[in-house]
Amino acid sequence: MISSTKKVYKSEICNTIFQKTKIKKKYINVIYDEIFKEIKNQLLKEKKLTIKNFASLKIKKYNNSFFKNCLSLRIKKSCNGWKNEK
Repeated sequence: MISSTKKVYKSEICNTIFQKTKIKKKYINVIYDEIFKEIKNQLLKEKKLTIKNFASLKIKKYNNSFFKNCLSLRIKKSCNGWKNEK
């Protein structure tokens, strides 16, 4: 059984399916890839997707008030105004 409190990798999911079904891992990998490719394509096209008895997914757009890779500058006050500190 896969725990939901840790990162889950494709290989773990495929191995769990293999152990329960004994379907060849090659086929399980292809099915896995196709399922997630289709989910991605539907989300890009429609911006939301509902899979009955499983999940409802949608793409949310957030404002740009939070920057993950922002550059911080030190600014020093001078008599002529503000200058960038090197």
